[in-house]
Amino acid sequence: MKPEHELFCLEYIAKAFNGTKAYLAVYPDSSEESARRSASNLLTNPDIRERVRALIQQRIEEKGVEVADIVRKLWATATADHNELIEVRRNCCRCCYGVDNKYQFTQGEWDAVLARHALDAQDAERDNRSPPAMPNPGGGVGFHKRLPPVPDCMECFGDGVEEVFVKDSSTLSPEARELYAGVKTTQHGIEIKTHSRDKAIELLGRHLAMFTDNVDHKNNGGSFEPMKLSDFYAKAKPESGP
Repeated sequence: MKPEHELFCLEYIAKAFNGTKAYLAVYPDSSEESARRSASNLLTNPDIRERVRALIQQRIEEKGVEVADIVRKLWATATADHNELIEVRRNCCRCCYGVDNKYQFTQGEWDAVLARHALDAQDAERDNRSPPAMPNPGGGVGFHKRLPPVPDCMECFGDGVEEVFVKDSSTLSPEARELYAGVKTTQHGIEIKTHSRDKAIELLGRHLAMFTDNVDHKNNGGSFEPMKLSDFYAKAKPESGP
């Protein structure tokens, strides 16, 4: 193999399998369009393809990476439940469980109302004013937002209140940890970043020869059809508990 071809193979791996960048690293005087075409031609060369495979295998062995470990990580990413990271909840509104469908307080809120009333009463007594009227609890005390909406609630009509809840990342399962890619703080709040599940499925499928671009295989039962992504999701979906 020519020295420049060997260098191209090394740069191809170093540049994350970007043929154009690899070619420009070896032939810096080339234009980008020319580099793209030339790199594409080089990558059809059987000797270069074989050398790239050998270099990849060498990198894998040097780093002590086992294919089975990669497959396990891809499988975890492909089958992890997004609900472990973030949930959209439908909770009851303030009136769902209130007396006569009136606003219901939490115990802490009602205690704060009474404390505020006591201070106002002291101020009124000091200033020789009439005492303030006792606060009205309306729908009562004991609101719990995690209760389900009441279908015949006259305030929310059973729709409840939508809440987006971000889970504690320190309690994620091993599968969810593979899916989780961190958080990003935006002007609208926290954005959960995840690794691509479709990409993980694609890589798994290619490793297992489940997906093909050109299908021309025959078996005793007729033509072979590659598995569809929807079928893969159905097979990979965890069974629900009892």
